Amino acid sequence: MGGNGGSAGLSGAGGAGGHGGLGAPGAKGVNPTPLPAGPAAGPGADGGTIGSIGLPGGAGDNGVSSATLGQPGGTGGAGGGDSGVTPIIIIGGSGGNGGAGGVGAAGGAGGDGGDAFLIGGVGGTGGAGGAGAPGGMGGTGGTTLTANRVGGTGGTGGTGGIGATGGTGGTGGNGGLLYGNGGAAADGGAGGLSGGSGSGVGAGGAGGAGGDARLIGNGGAGGNGASGAAGGTGGNGGLLQGDGGAGGNGGDAIAPGGTGGMGGNGGSAGLSGAGGAGGHGGLGAPGADGVNPSPLANQGPPAATGDPGGNFGGPGGPGANGVSSPTVGQRGGTGGAGGTFPTVGGNGGTGGIGGVGAAGGMGGTGGTGGLAGGVGGTGGAGGAGAPGGMGGTGGSAVQADGVGGVGGTGGTGGTGATGGTGGTGGTAGGFGGSGGGGGMGGVGAVGGAGGNGGAGGTGGRGGLLFGDGGAGGLGGNAGGGGTGATGGTGGTGGTGTAAANSGGNDGDGGNGGNGGNGGNGGTGGSGGNGGSGGSGGLFGSSGAAGAGGTAGSGGTGGNPGAGGAGGTGRVNGAAGGTGQAGADGADGTDGPPG
Repeated sequence: MGGNGGSAGLSGAGGAGGHGGLGAPGAKGVNPTPLPAGPAAGPGADGGTIGSIGLPGGAGDNGVSSATLGQPGGTGGAGGGDSGVTPIIIIGGSGGNGGAGGVGAAGGAGGDGGDAFLIGGVGGTGGAGGAGAPGGMGGTGGTTLTANRVGGTGGTGGTGGIGATGGTGGTGGNGGLLYGNGGAAADGGAGGLSGGSGSGVGAGGAGGAGGDARLIGNGGAGGNGASGAAGGTGGNGGLLQGDGGAGGNGGDAIAPGGTGGMGGNGGSAGLSGAGGAGGHGGLGAPGADGVNPSPLANQGPPAATGDPGGNFGGPGGPGANGVSSPTVGQRGGTGGAGGTFPTVGGNGGTGGIGGVGAAGGMGGTGGTGGLAGGVGGTGGAGGAGAPGGMGGTGGSAVQADGVGGVGGTGGTGGTGATGGTGGTGGTAGGFGGSGGGGGMGGVGAVGGAGGNGGAGGTGGRGGLLFGDGGAGGLGGNAGGGGTGATGGTGGTGGTGTAAANSGGNDGDGGNGGNGGNGGNGGTGGSGGNGGSGGSGGLFGSSGAAGAGGTAGSGGTGGNPGAGGAGGTGRVNGAAGGTGQAGADGADGTDGPPG
């Protein structure tokens, strides 16, 4: 009988059996049982601070092995960071690396990066696993405490021991309190190499999760999986605005015919952002798609109305801004009415800004005056994804030669939403007030269409003697489209109002607003149509029609929009000219080879 093969190392295969004597096979070698893990080696010291700088954490101790026990590696020390007391820490210290594991014992986790006001510390790298044991997890990146900075990068997962799994990549740190993207996650550690026949290659570690943005900002990208492991999930976009981070790529399969790791899910978007793209799967596995959450419900009573201006021509107070809970967005309050006065009426107050997903408040009405009416208040800006408020109506003028107040400008639309309509010009004993301009359409979120411009307000009616009708307001400009999306359409110009009798001239129509530019690969928006002029009286001239708005340019590789049509001339009025077409977008460049 041939002799037995030699015993393998702790993660290796048994040696080949010896050649048997005549007709008898050699017996196979035997793999021994791995050593049990003892208490972990000592952790690394936490980093302190010098002035405003965080110091790196110390490395964890490496595990040692006795004849019967393998010792896990020690955890890396945390990087020095902000402690809530002065001095303020500007840059966080890096986390210490985890210690390597002893024979058969796991590597230590990397230390977390320190928190800081500008730059969060990088997480420490996980320690390598001992023979047959997994690598340690990478440390979490430090959180950024100031308003507009990016969180720290997570640490890389440790390499697996022979035949064992690599460590998971560390999580990216969170973005700043107001603006700032989440930090990128680290990749999973590589699987351990084969220890010989029957041992096999260890699986790769999973990618870490991307850090979250908090209020405005994009989520961090998920880390890539190694050797057949899943990619990490992308971080969430901010509550108010921001895109989810892309999911990490799954690792390729270890052996031919094996299934690759599933790509990580894209992070959930903030209320105005898109879900992140799913990561590419390893061989044969698709990446999962990111998910867009539902906007907040537009519920509840609007915010409070602004105070009126009183009887001495004072301006109306602004409407209160809407607030948002995790489930409900509040509409902005209406601006207060301008005060009445014998000469000039007070201006209307500005409408309040809408909460997340809720419309802006309407501008307040201008106050009545003897010589001139007050200007209508500007509409409040819409919350993310919601339209702007309508501009307030201009105040009336009482005297025969008085001028009506100009209508208020419509509020700007929230991201991807329509601007508010301009307010109507005030009526007058003499000259009617002009209509207010339409509000600016909101800019498209990534992949979202640009918001349309608001319509111009209607001109006010002229007086009974020789007053002219007011001109129509300009249409609002549209917002640009997000990546691959069409820009919004410019708002239509307002209509000029006829004079009250045959002695006055009629108001001109307002010009159409400009179309928004397309995002990369998207079509430019159409220009708005010009408003119609007012009809002429028996002796008075008709108002001229407004010109069409200019179309938006196409994004890179996209087509231009069409110019808006000119308004219709009434009776003796001249027709408005057609708006110009937008320019073609530039051709895109070829992507990298596969």
